[in-house]
Parts: sequence; structure tokens; C-alpha cells
Amino acid sequence: MNDLTVITNEVEQIAVSNCYTCTLEASLRFAKMQVMAGLLTVLRKCRVELADGMPRTLEFEPRALTTQPIQEIYVKLIRR
Repeated sequence: MNDLTVITNEVEQIAVSNCYTCTLEASLRFAKMQVMAGLLTVLRKCRVELADGMPRTLEFEPRALTTQPIQEIYVKLIRR
């Protein structure tokens, strides 16, 4: 193989990789839009309240990378 063939193969691999990445990013954006639409539909039709017995204040996990409560949060969805 000559140098031109090697470079051409590398460029084709990069193009295929970039195409896959773009497709994946577009798919993830579309999935996020679908989740948001579903959540908005539920929130428009229901009112959200804390379930009976749930404390009004939360304690958060201090070692977590993202904000996470120590205990589970239970809610009630009440039709409007």
C-alpha cells in the first residue's frame, strides 16, 4: 500500500466515526425531546404532591457526584 491509500482509509474511518457520532447525538436529542413531551403531558394533567409520611425536608448524599437524596422520594399524582 502506498501512503495515499493509507491516508484515504484513515479519512474514511474518521468520516464513518463522525457520522455515527452525529447520528447518536441526534438520537439522544430526539429521545430527550420525547421524554420532555411525555413529562409535560403528565404534569399538565396531574398535580404533584408529597405522599403521606414523606418529610418536607431532604437530606442529601454527601459523597455523590450529583445531588441525590439519601432516602427515596414518594409523590402522589392527582388528576386535575
